[in-house]
Amino acid sequence: MIVKKKELRFQSRANIRGGRGKALAANYLEEGDQLNIKFISLIELEPGTTIGEHLHENDEEFYIVTKGSGTGVLDGQRFELSEGDAFLCKMHHAHGIEASNGGLTFLAVLSESKA
Repeated sequence: MIVKKKELRFQSRANIRGGRGKALAANYLEEGDQLNIKFISLIELEPGTTIGEHLHENDEEFYIVTKGSGTGVLDGQRFELSEGDAFLCKMHHAHGIEASNGGLTFLAVLSESKA
């Protein structure tokens, strides 16, 4: 399967997971496209936009920063993020993310947990 960015269907989403601001999101894969992958989504956060810290009860999510910078949160611990950085939120853990003044673009990979 080949997916070109220009063919993605971006959707506007506001206040994701209790965060603030507006983001554009497009899925590279959907549930059922690949074993154990629920989706792979490219998310573009506008400056200052957040995705609120939220718990993953039955799945895991991996974020890969592709452009910009911001702050990640993993189980309440805040850390700086820049292009090329990534982090994984395992089942029964919580995470969130905030874009800096220049915005932030990342890939989100959500998968079923094996634990």
